[in-house]
Amino acid sequence: MILQCSQCSTRYVVQAASIPASGRKVKCARCGHTWHQEPASAEEQDIEITPRPQVIPDIPAFSNVPAFKVQKKQRPYLAIAAISSVVIALLLLLTLIGLREKVVDAWTPSARLFSSLGLPVPPVGEGLTFVNVDVKIYKQPSGTSLLVSGNILNNTAQQRAVPNVLLTVQDTAKRPLLQWLSETKGTTLSPGESKTFNTVQTIQNELANGLMVQFTKLSPASSE
Repeated sequence: MILQCSQCSTRYVVQAASIPASGRKVKCARCGHTWHQEPASAEEQDIEITPRPQVIPDIPAFSNVPAFKVQKKQRPYLAIAAISSVVIALLLLLTLIGLREKVVDAWTPSARLFSSLGLPVPPVGEGLTFVNVDVKIYKQPSGTSLLVSGNILNNTAQQRAVPNVLLTVQDTAKRPLLQWLSETKGTTLSPGESKTFNTVQTIQNELANGLMVQFTKLSPASSE
């Protein structure tokens, strides 16, 4: 059963059994207005309609702003540390790439690592070739002298520095018996240019059977 206050128009839902056949005096819980509600009862009673309207406290200023989840601020130093780690790793990698020849000189197995990364280390004397290499043997009382001569040719389209030449006397099993250097003293060759080299060395090993000539980064001080 729905009751409506004639003063404030507040409406209430009550059970019909609460209003007897003779009617009842009721009171608005909001404005306090009373009236006789049919059907009325023989004994008039003031009925306090329940539930009472909930009293809502005043809303503070700015409380109509929609609520939102407050996100915790990320600690800036963690992000800075992560970025710094990435930058350091990249700088280290670039340094290794730029110095890979020196790294390989210090640790030869690293050449395979660089090659697997697509960064092979250029061979010593890349673009230079030996041509017209000649070996003359002279028998002397003090031993056998080898006179080695030939040309170094720059086959590239760029100027090339000529590294020192390492000569190795080998036995029949290609084991080294004697090594020595022929210095080029910082010579550079223009494209297509060649340079003559010659060197003499005395050997006293009768097992000598061959000679290998190659470029090297060694210097006289480091070859001793």
